[in-house]
Amino acid sequence: MPGSKTMKRMRLKNMIFSWTGAALIGGILATANFIFSYVPLRLDASKGQLYSISKGTKQLLKGLDDTLVFKIVFSGDLPSPYNLNEQYVRDLLGEYRRASHGKIRIEYLDPGKSAKAREEAVYSGVPAVQLDVRARDRREVAEKFMGISIQYGDQKEVIPMVQDTLGLEYEITSRVKRLIKPGKAKIGFVSNGGSLSLSSSTLEALQQSVGQLYDVASVDLKQPFPEGLKALWILGPMQTLGADEVAQVKTWAQSGGTLGLLIDRFDVKLDQAKTSPVKTGLEDLLKEWGIEFRPALVVDPQCDRIQIRSQQGYFQMINVVDYPYIPLVTDINRDNPATKPIDRLSLSFVSPLFVEKEIAGLRTTPLARTSKFSWLDANPFFVSPLQRRVKPPEAAQGPFNAGLLIEGAPMQESGQPGKSMRVIVFGSSKFIRSDYPQQNSNLAMFTNLLDWSVQDEILLSIRSKESAFHPLKSLSDPARVGIKGLMIFVLPLLSLLVGFVIWFRQRTRRALLPLRYREGA
Repeated sequence: MPGSKTMKRMRLKNMIFSWTGAALIGGILATANFIFSYVPLRLDASKGQLYSISKGTKQLLKGLDDTLVFKIVFSGDLPSPYNLNEQYVRDLLGEYRRASHGKIRIEYLDPGKSAKAREEAVYSGVPAVQLDVRARDRREVAEKFMGISIQYGDQKEVIPMVQDTLGLEYEITSRVKRLIKPGKAKIGFVSNGGSLSLSSSTLEALQQSVGQLYDVASVDLKQPFPEGLKALWILGPMQTLGADEVAQVKTWAQSGGTLGLLIDRFDVKLDQAKTSPVKTGLEDLLKEWGIEFRPALVVDPQCDRIQIRSQQGYFQMINVVDYPYIPLVTDINRDNPATKPIDRLSLSFVSPLFVEKEIAGLRTTPLARTSKFSWLDANPFFVSPLQRRVKPPEAAQGPFNAGLLIEGAPMQESGQPGKSMRVIVFGSSKFIRSDYPQQNSNLAMFTNLLDWSVQDEILLSIRSKESAFHPLKSLSDPARVGIKGLMIFVLPLLSLLVGFVIWFRQRTRRALLPLRYREGA
């Protein structure tokens, strides 16, 4: 029949076009894959460019005078997810090599291939680590290698174990910087007034990283300052500093030094949920610079959470509850390079910093502010996380400054401007302490501030590259009930309605098919 032959030819033609198109697409993809395997082209669309190296790293690599050798020491049979870490290391160091314009050489070493390769791995400084490996339906402990050795001239740095890729660029670049530019900036930490030092048990998380990057000096305000200080920091003093000690701090700042202050208005006993006021003497100094450090605590519904243990009969229960005295700060200065990459801070028991008046020659910039829903507790003597906090009518409404930057050259008594100073001040020291709840970004920002205080812009641009934090906006109770009802009732009814419409259309189409065939006949 003519109609049947025509239909067959059309089907054959459509099939040929379909298969030809599929073959062409496959060929194009294969060709593009082959070309880009030799000509790497990457598009990093992630926020913060998580998968590309920073400008600071590129700037550092421009200063290479000799060949920088990276030796990637990974066992070839690593279990997941460590095998994925090796691929990330290869890709990341490939970016380093391209940015160095031929001054970086990358070598790959699998210690499992031979005894000689294992000896070479140990000689490079990368040790074997014990890993739980599942093989042949059983678990066993095996020795594996997954580190990086970096050599520049006759100097060597090692990353013994790449357990996590988060922050890996910072780890690599900081070691490269130590090889290229030996020597550390000196930072002083004041010991007076019961201030925290890096040897304090509550600052364990900072000891190693800060000690590797800087020459740390203990400063007694009653003695001459060590020579070569780049910045002076005071962390959480719990006792009042003497007038002569405060005068030393003021002299340091106004003589052109960088000063960092992490100070508290209350000492908090978490186990008792009680506070006691603290006066350090630095409040009067801040007042001279136009800042009122008010004796109150910020209460913020946008807050971090803590674990609460309770005993119920023979059982010990653990509950996770919101703790409004630990504001989760997301309003962070995006212009300052120290705070720009930080998405959130967990500021335990922070007191507000008010810009009371403008001082001639000084400029004050907020670094971190609590949410607009925050308010002030002027009498925070009992801070139990189990007690619901309701804003009193007379309480001050946020947002409040949790951190400030004071810059400029204040006028001297002679009427002439003094030297330019920089003062970083936060209304809490607890956000860097291990005995209080904290986010990883807390320590990242503090180290950023240390870098900025000694003007180390290279590492500053790298450290806080991590996934962005986007908190959900707070909703009113009626809005939450409405959305809940929509999800429970309206969406299922809508799905049933759509299904009924599709069923009715299919039923109608099937009913009309016999009529179409009769018309064709």
